[in-house]
Amino acid sequence: MSPGIRLKLSGSLYGNETQQYSDVEEWEHVSKARDGSKWHVRNFLTLLAIEYQDAGIKTSAAQDEPGNHNTEKGRPPNILALRLPPTDLFSPPSGVYFNTPGRAAAGPWDKSRVRPVELVCMELTSAGASIMVQFMALAARGTRAYGTENGILISASSLGLSGVTTLLMTQWGSAAKLVCYFTNWAQYRPGAARFLPRDVDPNLCSYLIYAFAGMDNHQLSSVEWNDKLLYQELNGLKRMNPKLKTLLAIGGWTFGTQKFTDMVATASNRQTFVNSAIRFLRTHGFDGLDLDWEYPGSRGSPAVDKQRFTALLQDLATSFQEEAQTSGKERLLLTAAVPAGQDHVDAGYEVDKMALSLDFVSLMAYDFHGSWEKTTGHNSPLYKRQEESETAIGLNVDTAVQLWLQKGMPASKLILGMPTYGRSFTLASSSDNRVGAPATGPGAPGPYTREGGILAYFEVCSWKGKHRIKDQKVPYVFQDNQWVGFDDMESFRAKVSYLKQKGLGGAMVWALDLDDFTGSFCNQGQYPLIRTLRQELNLPSVPPRSPEQEAPGPHQPPEPEQGRSPGVDTFCQGKADGLYPNPGEKSSYYSCAGGRQFQQSCPPGLVFSDSCKCCTWS
Repeated sequence: MSPGIRLKLSGSLYGNETQQYSDVEEWEHVSKARDGSKWHVRNFLTLLAIEYQDAGIKTSAAQDEPGNHNTEKGRPPNILALRLPPTDLFSPPSGVYFNTPGRAAAGPWDKSRVRPVELVCMELTSAGASIMVQFMALAARGTRAYGTENGILISASSLGLSGVTTLLMTQWGSAAKLVCYFTNWAQYRPGAARFLPRDVDPNLCSYLIYAFAGMDNHQLSSVEWNDKLLYQELNGLKRMNPKLKTLLAIGGWTFGTQKFTDMVATASNRQTFVNSAIRFLRTHGFDGLDLDWEYPGSRGSPAVDKQRFTALLQDLATSFQEEAQTSGKERLLLTAAVPAGQDHVDAGYEVDKMALSLDFVSLMAYDFHGSWEKTTGHNSPLYKRQEESETAIGLNVDTAVQLWLQKGMPASKLILGMPTYGRSFTLASSSDNRVGAPATGPGAPGPYTREGGILAYFEVCSWKGKHRIKDQKVPYVFQDNQWVGFDDMESFRAKVSYLKQKGLGGAMVWALDLDDFTGSFCNQGQYPLIRTLRQELNLPSVPPRSPEQEAPGPHQPPEPEQGRSPGVDTFCQGKADGLYPNPGEKSSYYSCAGGRQFQQSCPPGLVFSDSCKCCTWS
């Protein structure tokens, strides 16, 4: 049997609850928990195949009414009930559903069905059950059902089961996700804080998201002068860890909303973006797209963008599925980073509809408090604080998670975001350093991040006199008139315990470069915070990398003062910063920065291509 596939005498509802259905009364009890469009199977696709007569179970004589399968009336004998989250197996609109009482009928996904989970029934015999499960397995493979984490449905006959008297459960993607953001501006930090793809441990995270790409003329585009080279470096990490998935994020706070608003305004513009995204992602070796629109319906985005964002997600999901079928490649992933505040969520997100199109969402459960406020508060508190004002009482991780779950996001698709940075304040008085103390503005810039009001974990981990906010399970520290609320290993452990209790899909980290990635600042080893997450999520432990693994690749972006080629410095004069082919040697290229020239070499066997600004096969 394939790894990760388990057969149980049970079904799973709402992620945490695993229940055995031994009779009709229990089934009816569970079915009553269904609440229309709010009914979700959080973690598992559960296939119930019970032949009641063979099992000796008494049932009522309820009839199977096409299109109205009311399990509360009792279940007729010989019924297969399939609880199917569409995007966990079949992607609308090209998916499959079964709704005919006498036989299985395959057809196009009905877009009018907005419920994340359909309850459908069909009459079957023991032989019919075997055929049905086999057909589903074929359909799942034909639509390339969502990556290597997905199981493969096994037919009853192939397992050697006589009749269908067992509940079969295939577990899909039960392993927790660890999603980590790579930022393309950390390359400009000084000294030991400079962060490049060579600093990423390829075995640390299960998903790497490159932040950020931009948009030109409704098309996905790069932003930094050396982005395409960094794409190549980051995606090259998959050679060391073939299970690693990489995504490209578009947007971010500074990107704003106008380009998104213009792009989603018409179906034609959306399709232009979708087509460009597929080309761009495939060209540069990414496994998916992460949408970081901050935010639809807010910050100058009109109210109609709430519905248009849903339409964009549907267009992307449909085209990604179709492209996978025609190309024979694994389907591109589709994810989104989403806000924690209720005002932004209400204004911009049709949550239950989004869930049908997205593989997962990363909840940005941080920036709850910061130097834009007049008093100190924690960046990412887990719970509310007793002394908080009424306006601040909802500014915490727990409230944000509950909001997204209540609005219809399946717990298994909700990834809890955690910050490897803190928010800092300058105190009005160094003698009043409590939580909620008056503040005059942002804290002083850190020596490496160099931005007021924010400090990387590696900049604050060595501060003495750490305190804990007991209600909120997070630490803060102060020195003179400087106050910082941040996360540490203990608070990360508390948050992982919380996400497990809620049945969430995993953890997201913003960002790799703000943890102590070198291990030289905090005396806690490399990546102390993210390694804590990995351990607490019960992912396989990863030994620290050896110096050989940490060595930069042969086409690593240049250090500022290295690699200059004497005698030909005039090449870059008058040229914009960027990468240029070496006219005299195809296997090398010039990097121009501020009029200075650096000559770099491609790896053996590769040549520099001006079209992609990268080293590729000749």
